[in-house]
Amino acid sequence: MSDDESSQSSIQNDWDLRSEEESDTDDESRVLDQVRDILDENLNIRGAMVYFQTYGMDAPNPCITIKGFGPVGFPLNNENARALMAFRQSKDSSTCRDFGKELIELHNPVWEQWVQKTVLVEACERLGLDLCRCELDKMTIQSQSSSTAENASCISSLQSEGSQLRHSFFLPRSTRITQLGSIEISLPSQFTGGDVTVAYPTMPSYPEKLTKWSEQSEQSTTVLGVRCGYVKAVAPIQTGYRVSLSYRIIAPQRSEVQPIFDPKRAVARLRDTLSPQNDPPGVVSINLSHKYQPSSSFNGSSLIGPDEVLLSCIRPVADVLGLKLLVANIVHERSEYNYIQGRYDSEDDESDDDDGEGEGDEEDEDEVDWEATRTRNRWDMSYQKPRFSSEAEIFSFIERHKDDNEADFTEDAYFYRGIEIKQMVDLDGMPVTIKNLDLQTSDIIHDAGYGQGYPEYDHGYRDDHFWENEDRGEPDVKEFDSYADEDDFLAGYVNQKWNATILLICQKWVRRGVGDRFEYAYHRLQISNSDNPNAAETAAVEFLMEWCGEDSDESDQPADDDPSAKNEQLNRAASVLTRCAIRWNDIELFSRVVRELAVMTDVAGHISVQDFVAAYNKFFWVNAERWLVDIITAWETSRLSYGLVSGVMQAAITKGDTPAIEGCQEKRDSILSSLKPVDRDEVPWLVEIAKERGIGFFRDHVLSSLREQNLCVRFWLDLGKNIWSAEDMFSSSEAFLAFISDTMKLVAQRFSALAEPDDTEFDLSCSHATKMNVSLVMDVLALCVQTGNTQHCGPILEQMMSWANRNDVKELMPWQYYSELAGKLDEFLRSQPDSTAVDDPWAPFFRAAAEMSIKQSHLNDDILATITISLNRAGGVLALKSIMNAEGIAYMAEKKKASLKRLALNMHANLLTPEAAAPARRDLDEVLMACASAVIEHFDFASLADLASEEAVNKAIALLKFCFDSGVGVNSYPAILDQLLSSAGITRAQLLKPYLTGVLVPLIGPLRTLLIGFGISIKEGPIKTFFSVVTRLFVSTVVGKKPSGTEIPDATTFGCGCSECERTKYFLHNGPTVSFDIHDVQRVRAHVEKRLQVFEAKKWSVEWGTVRGTRPLILRISKPEWLAHRQQGLGLLDSLGDTEIQKAVLGEDLPWILGALNGSVNPNNAPLSMEGASSPARCKRPLDDSEHGPSSAKKQKPHSDFF
Repeated sequence: MSDDESSQSSIQNDWDLRSEEESDTDDESRVLDQVRDILDENLNIRGAMVYFQTYGMDAPNPCITIKGFGPVGFPLNNENARALMAFRQSKDSSTCRDFGKELIELHNPVWEQWVQKTVLVEACERLGLDLCRCELDKMTIQSQSSSTAENASCISSLQSEGSQLRHSFFLPRSTRITQLGSIEISLPSQFTGGDVTVAYPTMPSYPEKLTKWSEQSEQSTTVLGVRCGYVKAVAPIQTGYRVSLSYRIIAPQRSEVQPIFDPKRAVARLRDTLSPQNDPPGVVSINLSHKYQPSSSFNGSSLIGPDEVLLSCIRPVADVLGLKLLVANIVHERSEYNYIQGRYDSEDDESDDDDGEGEGDEEDEDEVDWEATRTRNRWDMSYQKPRFSSEAEIFSFIERHKDDNEADFTEDAYFYRGIEIKQMVDLDGMPVTIKNLDLQTSDIIHDAGYGQGYPEYDHGYRDDHFWENEDRGEPDVKEFDSYADEDDFLAGYVNQKWNATILLICQKWVRRGVGDRFEYAYHRLQISNSDNPNAAETAAVEFLMEWCGEDSDESDQPADDDPSAKNEQLNRAASVLTRCAIRWNDIELFSRVVRELAVMTDVAGHISVQDFVAAYNKFFWVNAERWLVDIITAWETSRLSYGLVSGVMQAAITKGDTPAIEGCQEKRDSILSSLKPVDRDEVPWLVEIAKERGIGFFRDHVLSSLREQNLCVRFWLDLGKNIWSAEDMFSSSEAFLAFISDTMKLVAQRFSALAEPDDTEFDLSCSHATKMNVSLVMDVLALCVQTGNTQHCGPILEQMMSWANRNDVKELMPWQYYSELAGKLDEFLRSQPDSTAVDDPWAPFFRAAAEMSIKQSHLNDDILATITISLNRAGGVLALKSIMNAEGIAYMAEKKKASLKRLALNMHANLLTPEAAAPARRDLDEVLMACASAVIEHFDFASLADLASEEAVNKAIALLKFCFDSGVGVNSYPAILDQLLSSAGITRAQLLKPYLTGVLVPLIGPLRTLLIGFGISIKEGPIKTFFSVVTRLFVSTVVGKKPSGTEIPDATTFGCGCSECERTKYFLHNGPTVSFDIHDVQRVRAHVEKRLQVFEAKKWSVEWGTVRGTRPLILRISKPEWLAHRQQGLGLLDSLGDTEIQKAVLGEDLPWILGALNGSVNPNNAPLSMEGASSPARCKRPLDDSEHGPSSAKKQKPHSDFF
């Protein structure tokens, strides 16, 4: 054969093989689609077949009336019941009477509403029905009968939905009624018996459901709901009478709205579909409605509701075709990588001072502390605040920024989805495996009625790896596996898991194997009830014995990272082997269990007390004692040994076995006198020992054994707390008090050892190795106080402070430990009425806590509250005075000025009560004055000139307001005002006009408003001088002499009254600026120009012109600079107040100031009175009536001395 022929033959063979594989795949898909159709069309049930619900006394009374009989009261009494049974219109036997709906009248509308809104809704939900209605069918009453024939069970049935549908198909659509089930409501009446058994002949494998009525039948209303197709057997009534109302659950007239449940048809179709002749796949997987947890008891009988129904319909198919049914708990897994760039949102810095009104941008705000902290945090991640406080925040961040994910999902490493089988068993619970099973989500049938909220996606990867268009539901597990979480990006995997349970239908030829060998062996012995072991059971015993003795790194051992799973398996193995040994009367086997599982391996404790007691009862004390000796010697947990011996002792007491009792008591004492290593978990057991044996015995025998162990402080603390809380169980004897005292000494000793620099963690022989923290300190102090051992508190607090101040890596800053403990300790002490606020050992700590918080923290409201608490417990004002001495205040003013101001305000408001003594208040005033002086000293007055006027004024006002709010009041104002004048160069005879015009003049009005609010007069003292100096300086140096040719315009007649004319008129008459712009369309600009021309504004030295370069253009109007300054001077006078206040403030300077502003007086010459100028508020001054003021004003020069 040539090479070409060979090549063509190979290609043809490959094509034929590929075609055959595709054909097999098509056949399997076809069968899966057929099974899916059957589930949809014939087994679409989303609930149970039967449900039972009991309601209490809150169920309404139906208020029944029987036609021809009369009303029937409930709870039903015997007289009424006997009359009903004898009523002539009733039917059936003498022990069971039915009353048709035509005889029944229900008079309570609440009953009908309750049936429709509560009972029917519950029934539809529990039975898996939709859009149904219900209608009354009959009332039934049952009674006891002495006749054997009449005492037979009452039988009733209802044909299946499919049968009803077929029988009604030929009826007119308007008359078709399909009954899907029934509801029987048992009304309150006193009876016993009458239990109901419901079975379904169309599903022989469906288990019968036995329903027992409530024992409180006279006070309850019970509902039994069933789907159709049932056969119901009602047991005879033993005593009393039972009355019930029956309702039919009816489908809508459009039968296609309600899927029909037809199990008989479903079984037939499944048998044909899954037949080998139809080439079905080897395994058909069907998702179940409920999620079941993997467990050793999981099997086919664990299924409930619709899953139980589904299994009952498939079982007969499996029996006929020889299929194997399995159930498996699986996990759908999805993992996707996220790489999202993003800025680290660090914790905001301290907010601005004084709610934004003061020095919010002060560069010196706690500068040293925060820079040091930032530098330290950069290298010490223990100080770093986590970027996200929870995984929920991470997921929210990823969801918000999912479009920014830069992960490349074309790479398999960044994306994964698959299924993990957690447990697979047959219907009996035997673990099994399916060889070469590659389960994919697309292989699982989970159509309508079977979805449970996990991902529904096609087999294979898709372009859209996020599955944005799929309803996946919430995962059972969602976690973020962070590979990196840096300042500028987030990277890691989002792992999601959805639990599910599936039913697997396996063909005969599918190769199945034994599942987990341990589970297989355990299951064999668990279900065994033989008196002698067979070969398989003997092999299972040997395997379990070998498995328990193997090292944990063997393949059959549980994973090291799941010790709880291993312990659970070891417990089960020991239990099942013990029970087998007892059942087989095999003392040698039990001896092997003790020797190989409890003595020679690390499986100590896994023989339960119950199993060992059973062995003692079976094999007698002589053998049990030998086993106990070996176990006590081998087991490393005294609690388990003691419990085992105590269990045997209790059984011996029951039997009256005196040697066993005495032997057990001796062994219990020996265990307690030589305890194996214990830890905190065993504290409750030790407390029970103290209660059982007495505190004296415990102190003499147990405490000495505990002392020899290197136990952590938490152990002794827990032991002391538990014993003290059970004080009522012990008499207040010397032994009890001595024990508490000994325990507290041990607590203090272990705490001191914990605080040593070389012992930041206690010895790991204690399983709860303890680190120093505030919670531990607080617990120790609380127990010391509660037990009256306060002598230990001082050393403990000293150790805590020494540890907190050490320069090593901790979770918190030192001051944070102090502050947190101070708050908790104060709260505790307030709950202890006998604790004295300022007595040692508390005062030194609280003083240190206050000082640390003041000098090292950012003072917010919470910290300030803690500082106040600490100062009050440390001595009040005296403690504050010792902390805020000259050195302390200087440090705060230089490095933490904002915190200093907050501290002063808080101390003034909260440190002293109104009833405080005068000396304490004087001391506080002294501290506050020193704080205010330091703040003023470090205030940068000169820099105010670099700010906008409004900002500069706000900062100055904030400083003044701080002084008043901190209780210093006007005592600090002279220093502030002097600094303002000095910064303007006034006190140095070097006037800085920008400072005068930009800071001091704008400050006058707000300052006067502030002072009026505080009730402070400006007519006297330094404040008066400040106002006078600023006013005189402004008029003399800024306003100055009126230039020749400049006239004060009288603009009262300007314009037409429109808005632009009014604005222009104000500018001409009262405007404090040199120019005024009209930025408007040409028509408006032309109108104003025309009005200026009519007004002849040029004679007042007013100029105007068009400024180009913008759209629309600007009409700029300007007037002489002196007129603007004059108006500013008038405004300055107005800010002083009325004429009386102006006279009081300015005194003899007022006339020449008015003359200078009127333009009639040179400020350096005798002034003239002024007139004709109105204030910006358009209110006339006394001299405003004419352009020329009165000539009678006295001439005087301005004062040259400012103070």
